[in-house]
Amino acid sequence: MLSVGEGNAGSLNFSADNITISGGSMSTTTIGDGKGGDVVLNATQNVNITNGGSVSADSLAMAATDATGGVGGDTGSINITAGNSITLDGGTISTRAVAADGGNISLFAPNIVYLNNSQITTSVESGIGGGGNVLIDPQFVILNNSSIIANAYGGPGGNITIVASNYLSSATSIVQASSALSTPGTIRIVSPENNIESTIAQLASEFLDASSLLRGLCSARRTGAASSFTVANRGGVPVEADGYLPSFSMGAANGSASAGAPVRANALDVGGERVALALVMPDTLDCTR
Repeated sequence: MLSVGEGNAGSLNFSADNITISGGSMSTTTIGDGKGGDVVLNATQNVNITNGGSVSADSLAMAATDATGGVGGDTGSINITAGNSITLDGGTISTRAVAADGGNISLFAPNIVYLNNSQITTSVESGIGGGGNVLIDPQFVILNNSSIIANAYGGPGGNITIVASNYLSSATSIVQASSALSTPGTIRIVSPENNIESTIAQLASEFLDASSLLRGLCSARRTGAASSFTVANRGGVPVEADGYLPSFSMGAANGSASAGAPVRANALDVGGERVALALVMPDTLDCTR
């Protein structure tokens, strides 16, 4: 919406379940004495501003535009409310004034406000106008390579207030409220201190040699008890319910060790049946299995 004369610019109001601005813009502008229009977005779920999308409110009057010598009309405000989250991924929310007070920006979401490679700015480029204020109030605020700036030139800088249960900001993110010729604004972050730098360990640059931590397969086998087995053949129903089953003959037991492993065998008479017990003591181990 655009205001050229003395009247105020109209406001933009949008309400939907989800609002997405991708690569486009939504803006109000005044270049006269009238106040710039507000931008109001209400989403029951999410608001997403991505891929260069922008929401802006500007006052572009260069100097006095009426007989009273007053400055141009004040910039409109931007108010965004979401039922879940507000995400800026390569997006911008801004208010800008040339010779007037900057507009305010308010973001409300119960869960998260996430900025990735994005900017939220309220700026005054000249004159005596004060910078606009920024208010952000979710549970999580996450800034990744992003900036929140409320600067002014001749007037005082704007104030930035962030109220969050968890506030995380990358080293490349900026939160700033300054003034070139007047008092800088205040930055107030109401959140528990979340300094995770001391809890993150630096990973080694070299790959881990797993062989130095694992026992060899053959060594692991040799440290255990010697292998043993019993050679038995089911030749019929045992004499007793819990008795031994009929076995191979001793010749069969000896034949089972024909591979060269020494065998120690004994034969027992159990209920008239010949049972062979063999204990194999291998000299070498097959490490390929």
